[in-house]
This record gives sequence, structure tokens and C-alpha cells, in this order.
Amino acid sequence: MFSLLPPLHQYALLDPKAYSYYFVQGWSDTVPEGATWYALNLWSITINGTPDCFHRKLHVGDALALPAGTTISNVGSKTPGFAYICKPESIVAPVDLASALSARLTALSTMPTATLRAEIPAGSPSGTQVGVLFPSNINGIMLRHTATMNGCWTILAGNRQASAITYDALNTLDEISDIHMMRLTGNTLCPLLRCNWNGAIVQAGNISGNPSETAQNGWSVVQYNQLPDCW
Repeated sequence: MFSLLPPLHQYALLDPKAYSYYFVQGWSDTVPEGATWYALNLWSITINGTPDCFHRKLHVGDALALPAGTTISNVGSKTPGFAYICKPESIVAPVDLASALSARLTALSTMPTATLRAEIPAGSPSGTQVGVLFPSNINGIMLRHTATMNGCWTILAGNRQASAITYDALNTLDEISDIHMMRLTGNTLCPLLRCNWNGAIVQAGNISGNPSETAQNGWSVVQYNQLPDCW
């Protein structure tokens, strides 16, 4: 889908400053006339009156288009649903858009990749969570790939506390449940700001899906690029 979008929308989808995150209880917003927004992550939100809509995985190539007039909210949801939304109109287009977009795509093919790894010890109670932080001295991040081995899920965690994992969240891959372990990997191309997203969490799971069963050894590995300041 990504390659079929207008160049400005492609450019914006790769820009962490083009995104808004909705989390607090009772939020609602409507895509304005003449605009199209893109959802990279939706968790239990309402779309045009239909509640509990979800969208994974966290990848610009799998973004859900939200045309003008679409209303998204968590009004009526049982939990504070969240959404990570790209708004192309929120950034200023470069003078030479084609060249700027080409430069970003080329840079992504050559940037060095860093990794985060969070591990669950064997025998841990199901539901045990382990988090790991991105380096504190970086700003822009481009998530590239996520692998979950014998855990329930891997999520990105918010940065309400700069030195701790908190529970603003972004799903990365598909899931089975909060108890069943899985072995899923996938490209997860998504821009982030370190000031908003400070790390990743893996949750322990098991084979049976019975919460009384302890977990096998499991882990998550997240690969990412540090974006240059001029991105």
C-alpha cells in the first residue's frame, strides 16, 4: 500500500513528528475535510460508532487509511483504547518533495541497526513483564523489526517517566492472548520520538493458556535505527 500513496503521505508516514497518540479516557477526533489520516495502531477504539476496533501490526506499509469524515474515539469502550495516527497535513512539505522522499528511503537502506532485548526467565509466573529502555541520548527512532519468542506479546511503552517503563502502549505484532505464548516475527517499520516512547516490554506466556502454568524461557528482540537530527 505504501508505494501507492501520494508522495507527501509517504513522507509523513516516515516522520515521527507527523503522529498523534490518543490514550486518555473519553477522547474523540474526526478526520477533517480534504485530509486522510493513517492508523498504525488501534486498540479497542470506536470507528464511526462501531466499538472495539483493533489494528496491528506496527508498519507504515500496513497503515489503515482513515478518510475525511471518519470519527475515531474510545467513547463507550470498556477500557481506555489507544491509537497511533499519522496526519500528513500536520507537517510542512519540503520544497523538493520527490528528492526528500528518495533521500529518506535511501537512508533507511544504509542506516546501522541497533537492538533491544528483554528476557523472561523460565519458571516465571504467566503475566510476568520485563522491560528494556531505548538509550536516553537519542531522539528520533525508526522501528524496523520485532521478534517475540515464547512470550505473549511485545509492546512499545510510553515515556511519562523518562527512566521507567509505563503503560502508554503500542502493539507491534499480532497476538493470541495475554497468556498463550507465541513465536512471531515481522518487519515493523514505524517512526517514534524517544521523548514519547522509551522502551519495549515482553510478557510471559505458556503453552496451555492456563494462567496457573509457569512460563518457558522467552524473550523479545526489537531492532531499530537512530534517526539523524535532520530527519
